[in-house]
Parts: sequence; C-alpha cells; structure tokens
Amino acid sequence: MVASWIGSIDFVMVIILYILLALGLPLGDFAMGGKHRTLPTALRIASMVSVFVQILAIMVLLQLGHIVSIRLPSGYHPV
Repeated sequence: MVASWIGSIDFVMVIILYILLALGLPLGDFAMGGKHRTLPTALRIASMVSVFVQILAIMVLLQLGHIVSIRLPSGYHPV
C-alpha cells in the first residue's frame, strides 16, 4: 500500500512537469533527453499523451495497492 502511494505521488510530480512542458514552459532540459529547451509542437502533443498514460498508471497502482476499486462493466467475466 505504501509503495502504491509513493509511486502515485512520483507520477503526479512527473505529470505536473509534462503539463508545464506541453504549455510551452522552457523546462525541456529536464525531460526527453534535454535536446530542446522549449518543446516543439510534436513533442508537446507527445507530452500530453504521456500525461494520460501516466494517469492510467496511477489508477493501476492505486488499484493494486487496494486503495481504490476500479469497477469493470458488469458484463465482464474474466476467464
């Protein structure tokens, strides 16, 4: 449970960084190899996609740590 919280907090910090990068702040030295100080448009889009993937990762971490319960549709029956 503690590891789920620590991992989720780490993801939130990275999400904040990637949102700031997508908004055009000059923080590119801290992400994606540091090649661009301000990310070009394609990398800004990639940053926003990454944010959604990280949100899903947070949900999985919290589910596995039994902190939240993500319910599947009622018609789903795992094999």
